[in-house]
Amino acid sequence: MEANDHQRPVTLGSGAPMGRTEEGASVVDCRGQLCPKPIFMTKGALAKGSIGDMFEVIVDDDGSKQNVLRYCWNHGQEVPRSYAAGREFHIFVRKSPEKASEKPLPAVGPCGTRWD
Repeated sequence: MEANDHQRPVTLGSGAPMGRTEEGASVVDCRGQLCPKPIFMTKGALAKGSIGDMFEVIVDDDGSKQNVLRYCWNHGQEVPRSYAAGREFHIFVRKSPEKASEKPLPAVGPCGTRWD
């Protein structure tokens, strides 16, 4: 592996480029996409990643934000942080071993996001 491999863009199955943040997280840019496409894009990025890889999923639709967070919760993926920037919502997802959630979906999800 070359020293700069971590800076090379990664591509999803659709051929859309995923950049990288300064922290090394791969960016899954779902802006302008309506559900279920952001979920498919997130699922595809996680499938190509390794356990412990970090992804920054960017959505600009409230329904997509809730659905991506719900998908991560239901599949046991870690969401260490998220934040809003104007109309965009940035969700950081760390790939974990996939497992069905044994807990009911909480009213307030990861990073303080309300599900209802």
